[in-house]
Amino acid sequence: MNDQTLVDISNGLSKCQNLTNLIINLRDNKISDQGTLDLGIAIKKCHFINTLDINLSQNKINENGLEYLGSQLALCSNLKSLKIYLRENKISAQGGQKIAEGISQCTGLTKLDFDLSLNHLSCHSVQQITQQITKCKNLIKLNLDFERNQLCNQGTLELFNGLSSILNLRFLQFDIRQINLFDPSLYLKIFKFKFCRF
Repeated sequence: MNDQTLVDISNGLSKCQNLTNLIINLRDNKISDQGTLDLGIAIKKCHFINTLDINLSQNKINENGLEYLGSQLALCSNLKSLKIYLRENKISAQGGQKIAEGISQCTGLTKLDFDLSLNHLSCHSVQQITQQITKCKNLIKLNLDFERNQLCNQGTLELFNGLSSILNLRFLQFDIRQINLFDPSLYLKIFKFKFCRF
């Protein structure tokens, strides 16, 4: 599937303005920034949507596409549950921050799954993304996947420190596989944060 095919899908989707739940799996296609823009505009027109699951993994999306999508998600004021999978695209620091800024304006979110694995994110950019996510103060369940990005020991600790400011958070799943953390005591330090309950 390419951008033109997605235009047709988006045109049809934009007419379903009473949708409250949407699951759309576009994994492993040839979607770029233009297709992402069209999809975002269509989703914005679904004014009552409260549960959204978008899989755009393994496409050709970069910074501009994520800025478009984030700006449209920010207008979905009724969103309570969001799953967005962007694994293995062409996302660098700016793109990750742009989509996170859009998500941060969905202040009613209680559940968020956010997959940015296998991209090109630095330790600093992951911290910036997390800072945006912490603005969603009503989150109860959070799943973040940063597998095979460029995190560091101190940055990871600061990241968890930021997440601990989400006082309602009860469930946290965090994937940091294959990111070259060298301090074995890091995981013990993470467990000390106040949202880690046993």
